[in-house]
Amino acid sequence: MLTFKADGGTFWCSAADWLMMVRLAKSRGWNPSGIPQPIEEDGSPDYSPDAWSYSKPGLTLKVPDEDARALADSLESSLPDLPRFDALEDKSVSRLDMPGQLPVRMMRPGATVSPFEYFSGINRIALERFIALCRSGGLTVR
Repeated sequence: MLTFKADGGTFWCSAADWLMMVRLAKSRGWNPSGIPQPIEEDGSPDYSPDAWSYSKPGLTLKVPDEDARALADSLESSLPDLPRFDALEDKSVSRLDMPGQLPVRMMRPGATVSPFEYFSGINRIALERFIALCRSGGLTVR
């Protein structure tokens, strides 16, 4: 689970959700200008070589304001093309709905899912919340 924090609040998502957001943003021209910087617990930058091991427990990254806002612009430009209905309904075998969580799905074998389908229906609301967070400035990712 990834945790994104900014002045506007906190957003949680899975690595798969993040991958789909990146694919969607890149399809709309997002090209981050920098590399996320690892930071220490106290918020200071950590440029030591071992800080760049993305599997290091507790690694925290800082996404600059410019990249976070560009990410919001790219994702927001996709909103008019995202279905408001659940475009994954016909591609899934079953769905588990839990209070306070996005639905968990078991997809049909061989089904491919585009980022536009992935963020359809209720997932669109989560994407809109993430866009608002990115608009508030730089992100700290843990």
